[in-house]
Amino acid sequence: SPVVDASTRRLFLSIASDPAMLTRQLDIETAFLQSELDKEIYLHPPPGLTIPDGMILKLRKAIYGLKQSPLLWYLTACTFFMSIGFHRCISDPCLLHFENEHGKVYLCMYVDDIMIASCSQSLVDWVIRETKRRFPVGEEKPLSWIVGLHVESENDRLLVSQQAYIQHLLSRFHTNHKAQRSTPMASNCSILAITEESSDDNTLLNPTSVKLYQKIVGSLNYLCHSSRPDITFSVNVLSRHLNGPRQIHLSCAFRVLEYLNSTSTLKIRFCKSVLFSLEAFADASFPSKHSVDGKPTCGVCIFFNQNLVFWKSVRLSIVCLSTMEAELCSIVIAIVQLQFFRNILSELGIIVNKF
Repeated sequence: SPVVDASTRRLFLSIASDPAMLTRQLDIETAFLQSELDKEIYLHPPPGLTIPDGMILKLRKAIYGLKQSPLLWYLTACTFFMSIGFHRCISDPCLLHFENEHGKVYLCMYVDDIMIASCSQSLVDWVIRETKRRFPVGEEKPLSWIVGLHVESENDRLLVSQQAYIQHLLSRFHTNHKAQRSTPMASNCSILAITEESSDDNTLLNPTSVKLYQKIVGSLNYLCHSSRPDITFSVNVLSRHLNGPRQIHLSCAFRVLEYLNSTSTLKIRFCKSVLFSLEAFADASFPSKHSVDGKPTCGVCIFFNQNLVFWKSVRLSIVCLSTMEAELCSIVIAIVQLQFFRNILSELGIIVNKF
């Protein structure tokens, strides 16, 4: 099943940060059970259910555990919203919009979690009312929690954080809660190179520690893509050593956790801007003496209305022969993502005044 892209979700929050915007979130109860089947499906009766010998059960609706249930739910939900007048964005099929004489309303879907934003109270009430007629809807409330992100409104702006998730990580991996770090990685850290020199830091990890390292990096990867751009480069570097990590890699992973411990209250700000604008910043580091393959690392940040909506740190898959070539590659990555945002905004009827 398609889900809304993280950058699209941040673009939605940037649009919804206008103080005139009303935001609501809906949770569809037993969403998969509301899905319409696209073919006949039969199953054997579960233990405890007695039926005549030689008989099986025919499904009338999708159920949890069925492989196609997530996709069927998405198709059912989209079919319903489009039947009441919504238009689905081609660039991101989980972002829908509707417009009439009362104004515009935007709808963002992540499986059974639905975010609604509009300047018109009547449009918001209409969407909620129509949705409740078709699906069982749980508690309808202002936007506060979505996909593990805590969204709060403060002084005409939206703040997004994952403090609860960070505390969960610190407890899960038994991080020293008294440890404080001002940066996620030391400036003189040379873990990009793997040498055969024997030292305590260069010792290969045992299988148990390897699993621990992989779990830490996987958890940090989700966090950096969701709400913490400040650890993106560090996590990108750590992710390169998931196979055969050494003690220095595990120590650096715990340093990132210690940095998060001292900065768990940091939040991403989304606020209103007078003009709709898109700005991109791109940079690249030419391979240093510690690099083992000559491939540069690129970093990209994109702002919509001065709100950070996209960030990325990635090692290129090609070998660059000069700093200029590496810089051009990073610019290409930025342009591709910029065009993605321009396509979405164009479909939403939003004109970008500055690009």
